[in-house]
Amino acid sequence: MYLKNITGTFCKISFVLILGCIALQSNAQQFRYGAFVAPGVNWWIVEGDLYISSGSNLSFQVGGMIDLTLGENERFALQSGLNFTSAPGSFEQNPESLSFQGKAWDYSIKTVDLPLLLRLRSDELGKTVLFAQYGLTLGFTIADNIQFRDGKNGGDAFDYEGMNTSLTMGAGIEYALNDNMDLMINAFFMNGTKNMLIDDANDGRLCESSGELGATPVCKRRGLTSGHC
Repeated sequence: MYLKNITGTFCKISFVLILGCIALQSNAQQFRYGAFVAPGVNWWIVEGDLYISSGSNLSFQVGGMIDLTLGENERFALQSGLNFTSAPGSFEQNPESLSFQGKAWDYSIKTVDLPLLLRLRSDELGKTVLFAQYGLTLGFTIADNIQFRDGKNGGDAFDYEGMNTSLTMGAGIEYALNDNMDLMINAFFMNGTKNMLIDDANDGRLCESSGELGATPVCKRRGLTSGHC
């Protein structure tokens, strides 16, 4: 219940902040785009007594980003894009649960993700700018496979399909390679809000989270049409 309340509050704040920036700073000063790769780890956040996480697992994300800086001083930016994520993992029943049967599951999920982020930038420090990110990521499952560890199908009690909204935050550094290109390196954390358990009234909540470290060469344009890399 605590996670559910925090999730609702975070979503509302993110929505208001992003809409506020669009309304107050509608004139985009700089348009930027790039492609990135981001290896990372994913794990489960578990509420209730029936399941436990089997630990963290390696994941991988690749995609493209677009970035619109806002205002005269370009301190704020709206960032979005389209990402592909592959996340394998595992979880199991809690041995201390009264209904413990020794079950364990392995899974693999592939999603297409749409981030909607507000980025806050520092003053330039030579060729370097520091930044923080905050917002939501919409994840759409395109393939999933879950089975018991003995190889049998084990997905009847879980719901991976549809959309998973993740609370997203991160921080990083931009380094100017030349007048038209930056290198962006950032670490970000995503906390999924969708309960993967179908019978959540009895079993609690099972939500997926992840952390990634990405590197992005970024092409800069003054306005939407001028400039080149």
